[in-house]
Amino acid sequence: MKNSKNSRKPVKRHKKKSKRKRSSIETESDSLDDDDLALVQENTGLEIQRSEKKFKRIKRGGGHFDEENDRNRHDLNRIFDDEDMIDESLADDIDEFVVDDYEEEGELMEEEREAQMLRSGKGIKARIDSNQEKIRLWEEFFGVDGEQYDWAYNLAKMKSEPIPVTDLKQVYEPAVLEERMLTEKDEVIRTTDSPERMQLREGIENSLRALTDEEIEEETNFILKTANFQSFVNSHSSVRFQALVDATTKVLKHLSQMFMEVPYIYYQRRDDIATINLKNTGMPPVDILTLDDLWTIYDLDIKYRAFLEGREKLQAFVQKMDIHSDYTDRLLSEAESIEELNDIREYLNLVQYTKISSTLEKNNKKRRMPEYQRLKQYNFHALAEKFGIDRQAVCKTFSLTDKLYYPNDQSYDVNLTVEEFLRAFNIQVNLETIDQQRTRVLEDAKRIVAYEIAFDPHVRKVARKWILKKGIIQTFKFLNKPIHKFIEQKSGQFLQILQSEKEGLTKVSISYEESDIKDKKGIDPTEDLFNALCQKLSSDNMSAIADDWNYHRKDIARIIFEEFLLKFCEVFLRSKLQSEAEDWVAAQCTKSLEKRINVLPFRPETMDHDENVPRVLALSFGFGNRDDLIEGVLVDNNCLVEEVFKFNQNFKDNHSEREAFAQLLESKNHPDVIAISGYSSNTRRLLEQVKELVKYCRKDDEIYVTVANDEVAVIARGSRYYVHESAIKGYSPLQAYCVSLARRLQSPIHEYIALESNLPMIRHHPLKDLVPKEKLNRALERAFINVVNMNGVDILEAVNDSYKAQTLQYVCGLGPRKAQDILNQMRERYYKEDTEIRTRHELSHLMTENVYRNCASFIRLGEESSNPLDRTRIHPSDYDLSVKMAADALDMEHEQFIEGDKDKSAIIEDVIKHPKKLNILNLEMFAEVLKTMLYGTSRKIALYNIQHELSKPYSDKRHKFPELSPDEQFDFLMKDETLAPNMIVAVEIYRVEDNYAKGQLTQSGLDGYINIKNISDENIHKASQVLSKGQVIDCAILRIDKTKFSCELSCRKSVIKKYTEIPVVEKDPFYDRDAEIRFSLDKTNDISRKLIMPVLPKSIDHYLYKRMTYKEAEEFLASKKVGDLVIRPSRTKRNEGLAITWKIAPDIYQHIEIDETVTEKNTKKLKVGSYEYDDIDELIVTHIEASSRKVEELCSHPKYRHSADELASYIETSITANPRQCAYGFYLDRKNPGNFYLGYKLSADWTKSHWVGSIRPDRFILNNETYSDIPKMISGFKKSMSMKMKSRISGGR
Repeated sequence: MKNSKNSRKPVKRHKKKSKRKRSSIETESDSLDDDDLALVQENTGLEIQRSEKKFKRIKRGGGHFDEENDRNRHDLNRIFDDEDMIDESLADDIDEFVVDDYEEEGELMEEEREAQMLRSGKGIKARIDSNQEKIRLWEEFFGVDGEQYDWAYNLAKMKSEPIPVTDLKQVYEPAVLEERMLTEKDEVIRTTDSPERMQLREGIENSLRALTDEEIEEETNFILKTANFQSFVNSHSSVRFQALVDATTKVLKHLSQMFMEVPYIYYQRRDDIATINLKNTGMPPVDILTLDDLWTIYDLDIKYRAFLEGREKLQAFVQKMDIHSDYTDRLLSEAESIEELNDIREYLNLVQYTKISSTLEKNNKKRRMPEYQRLKQYNFHALAEKFGIDRQAVCKTFSLTDKLYYPNDQSYDVNLTVEEFLRAFNIQVNLETIDQQRTRVLEDAKRIVAYEIAFDPHVRKVARKWILKKGIIQTFKFLNKPIHKFIEQKSGQFLQILQSEKEGLTKVSISYEESDIKDKKGIDPTEDLFNALCQKLSSDNMSAIADDWNYHRKDIARIIFEEFLLKFCEVFLRSKLQSEAEDWVAAQCTKSLEKRINVLPFRPETMDHDENVPRVLALSFGFGNRDDLIEGVLVDNNCLVEEVFKFNQNFKDNHSEREAFAQLLESKNHPDVIAISGYSSNTRRLLEQVKELVKYCRKDDEIYVTVANDEVAVIARGSRYYVHESAIKGYSPLQAYCVSLARRLQSPIHEYIALESNLPMIRHHPLKDLVPKEKLNRALERAFINVVNMNGVDILEAVNDSYKAQTLQYVCGLGPRKAQDILNQMRERYYKEDTEIRTRHELSHLMTENVYRNCASFIRLGEESSNPLDRTRIHPSDYDLSVKMAADALDMEHEQFIEGDKDKSAIIEDVIKHPKKLNILNLEMFAEVLKTMLYGTSRKIALYNIQHELSKPYSDKRHKFPELSPDEQFDFLMKDETLAPNMIVAVEIYRVEDNYAKGQLTQSGLDGYINIKNISDENIHKASQVLSKGQVIDCAILRIDKTKFSCELSCRKSVIKKYTEIPVVEKDPFYDRDAEIRFSLDKTNDISRKLIMPVLPKSIDHYLYKRMTYKEAEEFLASKKVGDLVIRPSRTKRNEGLAITWKIAPDIYQHIEIDETVTEKNTKKLKVGSYEYDDIDELIVTHIEASSRKVEELCSHPKYRHSADELASYIETSITANPRQCAYGFYLDRKNPGNFYLGYKLSADWTKSHWVGSIRPDRFILNNETYSDIPKMISGFKKSMSMKMKSRISGGR
């Protein structure tokens, strides 16, 4: 029932004595030697060198070792040594070299207790204190203090000491160094005087170069052209726009010259980015730039730096290749974006190909000759000149409106000019094919002109602007949405369109508004890019020859437009729209996570003490199956587990368990909150049972019982942090789940941070999976940065609690490396000098100047600090200003407080105790004095912030914890958010009376009531005329009572038919529904429809059938419980068959294709692989549900881990603790759902390996062997490993 953490006894390992006897005799002297060494080291103070037994991968860099002992050392390396003899005692132990967790845990705890006793100063003598006879023998052999053996240890000390290892590369593998952030690069980041995150910005080589004032001005223009800061500039007011320009410039100077991070700028430099409402100074400042705007500037600063580096490289390239020209220099000087730099690079590669290639060939870098160069080699360039188009002049003056260039016409028509060209270059003319020759030669000449114009950077720049204004996204000819609408109406829609195209459901194309359409609307046709090209390339002469040449010039315009610019614009648009959609979804994920973590601890009104954090008892019975136990943990208000519990499911009916539970509730340290959660709708039974018991035990003062959201807990139990904690403290997976439930109520931000790499598994947004992993991680990190810096971090709390230390890395200016370095220094100082950091000034000695300036105001020191300002958000640079304000508020003269820090602290303490005295200050006048005499800029907002902080030091800005509403509790407990009126569901009848019937929804377990009037369309007198107990029928939901967890149903056929009709889904307003209908009705479009339209999906009459794609099925099942499924059309069979998608585990879904066959007896069968079923319901029960039970069996095993990384970490930890024992475990294969891996490592000196297994409805398959359950599979694995080792040993002999 109840297991106290302190009373919990380790389970000792049991081995057969016959197998251990010989080994224990042979190693007895060795173990005594170790104890003797420990004793003498304890009693004499000598530093005795021991042999390393556990961490075999870490080898000493020098020194001597005992060769005899080394030869007799028992490890698995000797087992697989074919050349040396094998210790027979080792061979006896081979059968049991693979041990279970409980055996390892018992032995580990015994070793840890012994080590702790040695460290505590009690020595070996303390361990035998209970046996006086042993004490007497001890003193007889070794003396009272072990002095009789001093000579031996003095001799040992005289031996050469091992050479310390200074290079970690000699000790650890590169991957381990990188994971632990111990590489040389990490050390540079750790010691550099710049914020860690700024050093790690991707996409730029030198992220710490301070920009010049000229570059800051250029970047300001770059950002204001790119970003859309409409939160402040809501009109075309020049005053407001200038304020925006000034604010942006100041922010960039902080970012790019002083290297201050966003939180510092937002909270400590508010005067630069906000303005005071002069009419009402009591109102908060009006942001010119919001916090989100600052992050946008931060991101654009990275893009600008990348642009700056790209321009410098391109200029150096031009200089190196000596390909200067006035036009090139002008293009480089006018470039404003990375896209324009790419245009210039491609343009230079085209027109300067010969020069660049010759230089590269000298460096043995050969390039494939492009089409343009091949055409020029054949002298088609000479014919291209005959078109009379000065390409550079056209490009320099190209625009969509003005025509500043006119081509020159030839005096001959086109055909004569081509023939003259052929004769001039001695090209043989065939009179029979002269027309084909002329056409081919003319086309090649046209392409030369087209290349030179289409690749010009200025033309491309105009094309980009045109397509953004006039472009249209088309899918199937049904969605025709202007591109500017995608940009204006920010959403993730374009990601959905791209995903649909990737899955073959649609085809995306880029179109544009044509001039004839625009003419009808009265829009100027010269806004069309193709028309503009035709006009710019055509002459205005009126003659037959001019018309002939203009005809071909328009053909050049067509080639430029269709073959080059449209394709170029499509690539540009796809990239731009995709990037912006990803940014929008990432920003929504940031807001979603902020909403989850920026909350206070859950504090019910029933709490009877002043603590801010409640004591929480978390209970769950997992899926709530018949044999599942109720497991729980009691977590104190420091987020530490006090006790763990186990109860039977109906413990309220068990007298002893009920009394034990009542005793817990009535104790002095009773929980303030009882949190209930679970994996299935059965959790409702546990909730009702606990509420009943609490009401019985606490009649006067009821303990608050609530349903806890488990979105974190289901993931956290498999995270690295909880795997490590569970391994140390022996939590079961369900107990770890309960610990996470409780801690999320107590400290949400720490619990979300503990998820680490598993954090993206939470459904922050429906489209989060379409965002690149790196971008999503940055967005989630940004949420932590915002919330942590808003509320600060108690540094002393972080030093003492590794769980709460996780937030320090998100403090402004820090990161995981710098944060860990600060904590290490503080702990080292505490342990060596027995002193703690008491002031922020002392903290400044632990870090570099710029880093300290960034983070100082966000690190709290609490009541322990000797300076009360260290308990506020006031920056140390404003301490003197704060003291001056406080002194003025207390009406003190300057000479009265200038003497020392002690007096200043007393002044601050006084004003904090009497905050109303601050109201007498004239901050407006004070700000003007400061501006004139000291700062030169306004500090009004800073003064108001100081006033606020002195009134309410570090006031908590978090929101109240959002408790689940009744509707949310209903959805959560039912594990089905889709339940709603008008929905068709399957119901199993369990009670039939005269006037009504009751049933249970088969999918969710919700109780349903069917009135006799809703049973049949015909008049019936009793419900039993239609319904019977155990019958499964389709019903329509009429109403849902979420407070009583019941619903009213109807099984009348007319009602079901009415609700079965597919509702019209609201679509984008730019979706052409009429065109879709016309296309579907057009019989002549059968071929086209097969090519671009999905076949009408096959449908069946089943409550689990849904018309959706496999991706939609995954999204639908994301919020469902493990084991849930959807029957859907099969895409691999062009929707003509059926498939099932079922949820194997969180974020793992298996798609099963169903084959329909007809037997010789003309009966239909459903096949899944080699399994055959009569109908879909049998398939679900016998195949899916059986497979789900097998998955649950695997996932509930103590050796199961959620990922390959977690298993690798677990194996390394196990091997480190027990180098001679094989460590193994399982994890599900995410790439091939339905498979799993058994990873193992035979010993510390062996490499990790794995076997691939698969899950079937009735068995497990591993290494081509079948097993009915997990224990038999593990037994088979052990036998296989033992046979393998025995064969190696016999070979060695």
